[in-house]
Amino acid sequence: MPSKLTNTPNAADTPMRKLNIPAKKELIEQAEQLIDKWRPYLKLSDWRIGVEIISSKEIKKLGGCGCALATHSHHEKAIQIHLGDELGKCIWEHDLESCILHELGHAVCEDMGLHQHSIQRHPSYTHLVENICNTMAYALMKLENTLTNNK
Repeated sequence: MPSKLTNTPNAADTPMRKLNIPAKKELIEQAEQLIDKWRPYLKLSDWRIGVEIISSKEIKKLGGCGCALATHSHHEKAIQIHLGDELGKCIWEHDLESCILHELGHAVCEDMGLHQHSIQRHPSYTHLVENICNTMAYALMKLENTLTNNK
């Protein structure tokens, strides 16, 4: 399995709000378990995927909504998922799995050729990619719930 990423240069020096260390560690572990769960189904087994908690303000500075953001390398199959330290206040409130699926959706889009440099040249792609990621996360969660309830 590909190795985990370390902090990206953008986020390495990010000031963080004081968090309860066990809660932070537990959140990262849960996120990594969810990444490992969904990675094969999304054909991301050959991707290096990392996760970290950074300031929600820093996520907004990097272009995210404040709860999570994915940054990827265009030179290798690698993505870093940044979870905001105020994750519970965001749109995916109390649903880490949907949040992780959405961010993994960005890697899927990258793999499909919807590259970040294309998005920068065509701002309408941003809306398209976000909708793809939201729809994919919603559909996978709905399907899993349906399959679980029919057992």
